[in-house]
Amino acid sequence: MKSISPLLALCCVGLALAFAGPAVAADTPAAKQPDKKEAAKKKPVNTTCPLTGDAIDPAQTATYQNKLVAFCCEDCLGEFKKDPKKFAKQVEAAEKQAKEQQKKEAEKKKGADKQAKGEQPAGKPVNALCVVHPEDAVDPTVTAEYEGKLIGFCCEDCRDKFDLDPERYAARLKK
Repeated sequence: MKSISPLLALCCVGLALAFAGPAVAADTPAAKQPDKKEAAKKKPVNTTCPLTGDAIDPAQTATYQNKLVAFCCEDCLGEFKKDPKKFAKQVEAAEKQAKEQQKKEAEKKKGADKQAKGEQPAGKPVNALCVVHPEDAVDPTVTAEYEGKLIGFCCEDCRDKFDLDPERYAARLKK
């Protein structure tokens, strides 16, 4: 019977440790999950590519002014890296758009939560367009009751404005 050479045995042990090492390290307390602040720092500030307006690829990112900016493709990332200052306004606009979208989603969720708790009247608003900003469609989760009618608004800010002077805006419902 032949014996295994010491070099082959050493290679086998090294491979075994290499494959077992990460699994062992993940179970140790030192390998903690990143906290929410760290995760937020690593999340792109935008949801659309600042160059094209297309959906982003989270793998195509660059750090600009301590913010993680994502792009739709390698080409846009490369173009951005050539002269980031050239695209500063687009980055700011994409970041602002992402924040507005997050705010709308949070308002929608908050409205749905209120309705589920019974804090808002159930039913469909009598209006399809916001009475404060008539160019915007109603979010059915952002409502107020007025004279027995369920009035819809595009956002909570509009509902708050309505609450301050309902007669002013209620006249638009009759049109």
